[in-house]
Amino acid sequence: MNFQVSSVREGHHPCMDVKTYQRLAERYSPVLEQAKNYLSKKRKPRSGGTISDIRKQALIDAKAECPMCGDPFQNGSFNTEHIQSKCLGGDKSCDHNRVAICIPCNNAKNKVMQRMLPYPDSKYRPSSWPMVEGYSLWSELTADEGLAAGALVPEAHAYFLEARFADEPMLNQRVQRAFGRFSTWEAGDVPNFSCNLPDALGGGNDPQSKLSARLHRQSPSNELVAWGTVLRKVARGFFDRLFDYSPDKVNEPNTPPSSDIEDGRFYVQNLNVAEIYGRWRDALDAAFDAGQGSVELRSFWEMVVEERRKTNHSWKAFERAFGVNPKRPMPMKAAHYLNEMKYNFTFQRGNGAYDIVLLSEEE
Repeated sequence: MNFQVSSVREGHHPCMDVKTYQRLAERYSPVLEQAKNYLSKKRKPRSGGTISDIRKQALIDAKAECPMCGDPFQNGSFNTEHIQSKCLGGDKSCDHNRVAICIPCNNAKNKVMQRMLPYPDSKYRPSSWPMVEGYSLWSELTADEGLAAGALVPEAHAYFLEARFADEPMLNQRVQRAFGRFSTWEAGDVPNFSCNLPDALGGGNDPQSKLSARLHRQSPSNELVAWGTVLRKVARGFFDRLFDYSPDKVNEPNTPPSSDIEDGRFYVQNLNVAEIYGRWRDALDAAFDAGQGSVELRSFWEMVVEERRKTNHSWKAFERAFGVNPKRPMPMKAAHYLNEMKYNFTFQRGNGAYDIVLLSEEE
């Protein structure tokens, strides 16, 4: 089956760059072929495939996290997601096609499907195939390479980011204890997602270990591993653009530290974090009072930028002093600062930009 003939017209694919499409379509050609055959025959959607209570408890005991966002699993907070959707012919009970993710991420994926895929009861039309490809390739890629890799399929990825993160504080994407494909979710299993942080995996590089065998079996291709740094930068750009933030407009270029010490330890020792948080809290409280519980996110970030400039620290040293990962996008950094100041808040779209909105205790 020649997917390129049916999906690429005049060097254009509606969901992604053509070269990216060609690479992914070749890698996941069995998935696309299965989906096309299933839709062409207009079969009824498959049912079943839920996760048992025993397996749910095994994931909780393993302190598992959502591989999409890193949110820790708790009772009732996660369920089974079929990577290749059942409405596209995906196997309902195959470990290769199942992953445990949090309910908010699952709901967000469902919203992406609703926007991109034809209704299950509608007649399949060839014109809808490129969108089916876009969703299918995005779903498979994020299951194997993590959420950041989804930026290679912008059409689906932008929908997911908006549905999952637009109206709430960002969650930690640095997954440590997630389970990916091929997981049995049995008692004693260890996290096996290929994007887990190395220090959380354990087991070393012993090729005989159960963990190493699983990681080897599901390891990404060399080509995609080489894209890792690029993917992370693209994902940060998506989050920043989603929140109307441009580092070039509000951040002056990084000023090199005046010391030969590059890791920021000298500066961290002289930075009074508690005092800075106190000043920020006083200023924000006054701003929230004036704005009836709402402050522009950009205004708060300008406060952070000004503080960094006054301390004469490098950005790396300044953010490390506050426990912030410098590689995260601005909204996630802002959420960290606000959480440390004990604000109960959410991000909401205001008039042309995002606002920090205080929540009541009941919310």
